[in-house]
Amino acid sequence: MTKVQYYTAASLDGFIADADNSLDWLFEVPHSEDDGSRDAFIADIGPLVMGATTYEWIIDRYPEMLSGPERWHEFYDDRPCWVFTHCELTPLSGVEVHFVSGDVRPAYDAMVAARPGRDIWIVGGGDLVGQFDDAGLLDEIHVHLTPVVLGAGAPLLPRRITSSRLRFRGMTHVGQRGQRHPRRVQAGGRRQLSRHPCSSYARATIPVKRATASSPGANGPGRKCGLASPRWTDSHAAQS
Repeated sequence: MTKVQYYTAASLDGFIADADNSLDWLFEVPHSEDDGSRDAFIADIGPLVMGATTYEWIIDRYPEMLSGPERWHEFYDDRPCWVFTHCELTPLSGVEVHFVSGDVRPAYDAMVAARPGRDIWIVGGGDLVGQFDDAGLLDEIHVHLTPVVLGAGAPLLPRRITSSRLRFRGMTHVGQRGQRHPRRVQAGGRRQLSRHPCSSYARATIPVKRATASSPGANGPGRKCGLASPRWTDSHAAQS
């Protein structure tokens, strides 16, 4: 069965971005040698899904993605991406990007059909993860803890989920970051991808017992977007 996994870095007080939607604090954390954990995680990943704020941050940080797919491929290979947004966004050149809005369940079905047997990575943000959990579609949370306290910002997952559905599974400490992980996967000759800033080196994985699906909620507010459309739409953009 396809697993939906939330893989991200967070501050000690549970924020994935600061009050200005910045990740500069994450880049200030000392980096250790890559232990291969991200390559192990992404080896099973097919589609990516993210919110508009995350997508816009990636473009702001790596504007060269607008002119060619090389940087995207360094981080994500040729994986397709679904972006939940309430407004028009700029597509990436040479990358399969689907701009969608509304209920997450039709998008989930489309992602499973696009890459059968592969897992789905929710890159961010936290409210989009919450919507997947509301729909009973969240299976795992990978939290990469950093020695930073932000005081305010975008929360890791703005939902109440108790230990009746969450369980810790091991903790690995490497350098200045941490993560929990379900299993190690040998790369087996697959191309090693570049380290992404949202990867970290101390690892924790938290399995999630799927919730009973509730009625679809509105997409969380983005940095530049308004209210969500009540219906699901898919505007596919892939430029060559």
